[in-house]
Amino acid sequence: MKKNSELEKQLNRLRHQKNLLWLGILLFVLVILWILLSIFTSSRTSTIAPELMELAKPFIPRLESSIFADIQGQRTYAQGEIGFFPIYVIDKDNLEADLKFVDITKELVESEQTVDAADAEVEQLSVDAESTSSATPSPTQEEVGPVEAIVSAAPTDAE
Repeated sequence: MKKNSELEKQLNRLRHQKNLLWLGILLFVLVILWILLSIFTSSRTSTIAPELMELAKPFIPRLESSIFADIQGQRTYAQGEIGFFPIYVIDKDNLEADLKFVDITKELVESEQTVDAADAEVEQLSVDAESTSSATPSPTQEEVGPVEAIVSAAPTDAE
């Protein structure tokens, strides 16, 4: 009897394991079917908008010659014409007071005039220096002093 009860236990265990095996196979097939069904339905319902498809196209750079013609045909302003357009900036020196707008084109014209005047003055001085240097002889060592004589006697790169 002992043998029979032992055999029955093993037989019951094998039947139980067989049932678990069938249950595992059935679960595996169901999971595979579920995944395939999900992929199929999502591919059917998922559509990409035409605007996004247009944006997803690869960028191919092309230089159109008509653009260059348009750029060359645009009107340019001469320096004299630009001077008639006022350009205002906010005066940041005194922010506690009322906002003060300053026309910087007037300052530019004034600074250009002072630069032009300074250039003319430098040019005049150089002309005067050339005319006086050719008329006066070069100073001697006693007139210049020892330091200036050493500097003037030093060799230059031109030599």
